[in-house]
Amino acid sequence: LIKIAEEGRFPFVGPNCMGVFSATSNLLALMASVQPLKGSVSFISQSGNLGTQLLDRGTYYQLGFDVFVSSGNEAFLRCEDFIEFLRRRKSTKTILTYIEGVKDGRKFLREAKETTKEKPIIALKVGKTRAGSVAARSHTGSLAGSIQVYRGAFRQAGIIEAETTEDLLK
Repeated sequence: LIKIAEEGRFPFVGPNCMGVFSATSNLLALMASVQPLKGSVSFISQSGNLGTQLLDRGTYYQLGFDVFVSSGNEAFLRCEDFIEFLRRRKSTKTILTYIEGVKDGRKFLREAKETTKEKPIIALKVGKTRAGSVAARSHTGSLAGSIQVYRGAFRQAGIIEAETTEDLLK
């Protein structure tokens, strides 16, 4: 599938994801029955279930979303690709990310550094413990890696680290 997509220049989201949302396009292509408020926050989540729950929870905080991407296993498009896309999107003012693991650390760091010059990125890194790392790997196939490495990369890139899911939304 990846080879065909590369040859045809047809990027795709997923697999193992819950869909996408775009306020400006009036696109609500989610598996969950969620009606996010429209706004200027974009959210990339490697967990579809948790991501859609947080979209729904955003209404409690009156938090409006511009774009939501449940990136799933990231076989083709990855978190760093979405960060690059959202940096260029004028309607996005803030980017939230729920990260289990990053596959191309160099590109992630490069794109995040460029993006935080223009708009904030707030990230919740899961898999901080050994058990959490195993759970993340079984969920999306991502290698969670050392939390110290991620924290160092976040600092270098100017990413704000959230400690809890509620911190992402506040």
